[in-house]
Amino acid sequence: MARTAQSPRRRLPVVAVAVIAGVAASAPSSEATFHGKPGPIAFQRLIDPRNGESAQIFSLARLGAKPHQLTSGGEALNADYSPDGQQILFERRFGGMQPDAIFTMGSDGSSPTRFRSTCTPDACLGDSAPAWSPDGNRLVFERAFGPIVKDNAAGVDIVTANADGSNEQVILHYRTREAQRQEPHDAQWSPDGKRIAVTILNTTVKPRNASAIYVVDADGSNLHRVTPLRLNAGNPDWSPDGKRIAFNSSFAGQGAVELYTARPDGSGLRRLRREPKRSYSFDPGWSPDGRRLAFVHGAGRGIPHIWTIRKNGTGLVQVTRGRRPDFGPDWGSR
Repeated sequence: MARTAQSPRRRLPVVAVAVIAGVAASAPSSEATFHGKPGPIAFQRLIDPRNGESAQIFSLARLGAKPHQLTSGGEALNADYSPDGQQILFERRFGGMQPDAIFTMGSDGSSPTRFRSTCTPDACLGDSAPAWSPDGNRLVFERAFGPIVKDNAAGVDIVTANADGSNEQVILHYRTREAQRQEPHDAQWSPDGKRIAVTILNTTVKPRNASAIYVVDADGSNLHRVTPLRLNAGNPDWSPDGKRIAFNSSFAGQGAVELYTARPDGSGLRRLRREPKRSYSFDPGWSPDGRRLAFVHGAGRGIPHIWTIRKNGTGLVQVTRGRRPDFGPDWGSR
């Protein structure tokens, strides 16, 4: 899906859209999780939802701490901690004035630096949804192409590149009005660096807006589906040991939005918890020790915030509070 200058990484469930009308395209993502001791949690906060998309990245040094704002100006989203926890990748949107771009910054918000990209205004709409490789040497991200017709970009590629922007490689190439009629999103490297999980969303092909999690080799070969189409899955995140992938159902708001995990070959499907009526949970991201997941949770017309849960679905704990909606948790390591 592409609504503005860039293809947004995440969709909000319809109940969340009702709470925050008009900002669904801001919904960020949980990002790659690397093994280690649980550290800070970065997330996206909509600091002024009344004026549309005005998201900034915040972090919590520890559970119960006061959130600290890391970015300002424009719009920043889709935070992803580096494997050593010292840097954060993120996406910056410019309101259509120039292509959306990937930046890095220190984990304290210092020294934001633009990622070198071949995307220019005459070439593409922008780069988004970046994620580190487990060795910190490469990135994977989305690149959208225009024109935008009926809320869809003409095409979306999944691209890998060195951390300095060199050696770009397109590993998945989808065009909305050509043979594929689908879009890939949510690319996440496996902990061993050999595979990438990705959401593939139907755009004009039937069943429209159906989606599933797929796994592909890091060079773009051997694409295979992990989740059943009935779940309309999206937002994958690998466990630190690489044995399971967490995701949510109803990526495009088709029904109840709940958290699941499965093995990378599609076996061992588990629902973490059955959501009560008008309640929803999405955007899961593992803790570095693999014991818990951070995610977005809300109910009815209440404000969605970041919560955590044990990997078996018990021990629900609220992490953020307040009058501003929070999305896209990424759990860094110490």
